[in-house]
Amino acid sequence: MSNSKKYIITSLTLCAIGAVSALAIAGTNLITKDRIETNAKKAQEVALKEIFSDAKFSEAKTDFKLDNHSYLVNYYIASDSSDNELGYVYFVDGRNAYGEISLMVGVTNSGVGQISVVTNTQSFASTLKENYIDPYKAGKGDLDDVSCGATYGAKLIKAMTDEASSDYKIQKGGN
Repeated sequence: MSNSKKYIITSLTLCAIGAVSALAIAGTNLITKDRIETNAKKAQEVALKEIFSDAKFSEAKTDFKLDNHSYLVNYYIASDSSDNELGYVYFVDGRNAYGEISLMVGVTNSGVGQISVVTNTQSFASTLKENYIDPYKAGKGDLDDVSCGATYGAKLIKAMTDEASSDYKIQKGGN
């Protein structure tokens, strides 16, 4: 009988700890979710300006033409002060076994232009940045060359930029 009592007390204690922990996590989420959302929007705005610095942008759109897409979240149409279209900026988000990557990808008739990282939680995030993203942004790298020391992250970025480029082509009447 004494062992049963110990098991019950231990079980109830663990349940109480679990319930208190769940309440603490839920409370923290309620307190921080608006701030997290605001910071995510600010990060996207900064990234938009990195792609087309002097452009104005449409509201976010989600009417993708690409039938099967895995990474596209939304896109913005960038235009200059005379309302001439400069291109589209796609917000893409993907994950693999090594973490998550969110990007803003500028696409024009010439193809993928600038990319700007919004989030990068990859295990090899610094390697990916230094050996793949930064060289591409500096005009010294190619998105097709994914051998950078963080190959799975580079392949994810390549797949996301390809998807954005494909949707842009279809939006503009191509295949």
